Amino acid sequence: MKQKYNYVGKINKSHGIKGEVKVESNSRYIDERFKVGSTLYIKEKNEYIPIVVRSKRGTNDKLIIGFEGYDNPESLFPILHKALYGIKDNSILREGDHFYSSYKGANVYQHSELKGTVKDIVSYPQSDYLVIETLDKKEKLVPLLNEFIEDLNEEENSLYIKDIEGLLWLNSMY
Repeated sequence: MKQKYNYVGKINKSHGIKGEVKVESNSRYIDERFKVGSTLYIKEKNEYIPIVVRSKRGTNDKLIIGFEGYDNPESLFPILHKALYGIKDNSILREGDHFYSSYKGANVYQHSELKGTVKDIVSYPQSDYLVIETLDKKEKLVPLLNEFIEDLNEEENSLYIKDIEGLLWLNSMY
């Protein structure tokens, strides 16, 4: 079976003289994804190259990561500004959670009626939001919270949202 990879962040720039980098995380599971000894991947052409976390410090939005085999600023040049991937491993998910990549591209239904497609996920301080492109090409935001999501069926690539008044006001005159 072919491995599935999930985008987990991006290497930004080098930090200090010990071969560490600043990483912008896109994962809600930072402790699991970036723990010392865990393997992440950098995509080169159509191949995923493993890279092992040597050190981790900082907070969610300011991670400083060291990778094995990269021990000085000069050695980092080939990996700077590269996307980081992790193996899509459902065992790290909390109950009822899904990887963000599972939402993207999903058809959105409300009352079994197709309303649009998940175009993207954006983060705001209050919550993460699904960006839904409606059938009339407008964008609507739906909070990515269990109170609004009824079900995500990954096999059918379908997302069912709860019927909350005003949640998807599709007959907007704006």
